[in-house]
Amino acid sequence: MKQFFQKISAIVMTLLVLFSTVSFTVDKHYCGDMLMDMAVLHKAEACAMEKAFSKTCSVNIEKSSCCSDKQIVIDGQDDLKITWDTITLEDQQFLVAYTLSYVALYTDDTSQPLPTDDYAPPLIVRDILVLQDTYLI
Repeated sequence: MKQFFQKISAIVMTLLVLFSTVSFTVDKHYCGDMLMDMAVLHKAEACAMEKAFSKTCSVNIEKSSCCSDKQIVIDGQDDLKITWDTITLEDQQFLVAYTLSYVALYTDDTSQPLPTDDYAPPLIVRDILVLQDTYLI
């Protein structure tokens, strides 16, 4: 169960980093007050009124058009690397102490020799339980 939660949390953190660093644009084309086209990651297509107007007029006349384009740019995060210079001394001390205490949980502390390591087990000459017909049921 613990491995399952670790995998799920790793996937969630990966998706969080991915979505926080991705940048994209949303392009909207309005004709009057009505939204005619909306596009993500590419330019929105113009409406039929603007296309017809551009085909009929060969002369470039400045005229106020009822059509308008709006572009929304969502910038992602560019720098993910945190340097030790931006972290205060207290934060650095906390991170080092936390890391050392976490690593200490998984170290094997069997540096003390067992007192029975130097002694050999007794030799079994006969199986006494079988000789005396003693069986645990």
